[in-house]
Amino acid sequence: RGLNLMNRKTGSFTQYYINPNDTSSFGQNAITAILGDKTGKLWIGSTWGGGVFLFNPGNNTFKNYLKNMNVNSIYEDADGVIWLGSNTGLYKFDRNSDGFIHYDSSPLTGITDVFYMVEDNQKHLWLGTPDGIVRLNPQRNETSVYGKNYGVSENGALYSFCYKGRDGKLFLPASDGYFSFYPNE
Repeated sequence: RGLNLMNRKTGSFTQYYINPNDTSSFGQNAITAILGDKTGKLWIGSTWGGGVFLFNPGNNTFKNYLKNMNVNSIYEDADGVIWLGSNTGLYKFDRNSDGFIHYDSSPLTGITDVFYMVEDNQKHLWLGTPDGIVRLNPQRNETSVYGKNYGVSENGALYSFCYKGRDGKLFLPASDGYFSFYPNE
């Protein structure tokens, strides 16, 4: 229940709740994603409308963003930008306004329900969506959708994790296995 953090020195765990009087605060305790960002803070994604929580280990406090949203994935790109994939699309954290901005998909295509994301060595952001695998360019203003014409079945991307190998090879899950490729080839 809640968030359990291990003290590496002692091996002991400390359990945290958003509200100690309500142990179901983490979207009925369904934590779907955790990211430790470059500043040392923890981003905790949840489902059942819990949104995303920012945990500050310095003072043991939580801040909730995007309440009533299901969070599938959280990612920090090479430039330190926090991205969030949810059941309503892609969101970018704006540090100036201390809030998430919906990444409008009107000029872009294929960014709907985002299951997972990973960045390649050329700074393209790869997203798993119901429409297939979507590549968002480094300027974050153009997409390419790799759907059934590329062997990715509709709803082929899964609620799962993806991985970038040390050599830059991407591993993306699919309903019938996974895709692995070098993005620059």
